[in-house]
Amino acid sequence: MVNLLYMLLYGKSATKELAFSVMTESRQLSNYCQESVRPTHSRKYAEALQNLDKPEALDFIANAVIADNARKTINDDSFLDDAEEPDNTPAYLKAMNVIENVW
Repeated sequence: MVNLLYMLLYGKSATKELAFSVMTESRQLSNYCQESVRPTHSRKYAEALQNLDKPEALDFIANAVIADNARKTINDDSFLDDAEEPDNTPAYLKAMNVIENVW
């Protein structure tokens, strides 16, 4: 919640609109609160598994498996790429992505 308020006060105009949308719509706010306690990678894997018809999702899953094997070998997970979010992504998920990637 503090991150949303910070985005609302100090973000760019698009970020402010996004934060305002999440804070003023009860369903968006509820979903934001639930999703904010889940690990980032969990959301990314779930989204990729729901979009198996897209080549990017398959590539992401394949890369995750390869990365997991490599991580076991070298114990480093810094090479995982962020997946792009589709246009129909809910506002609360877009807000969380801004917080995780920008702030």
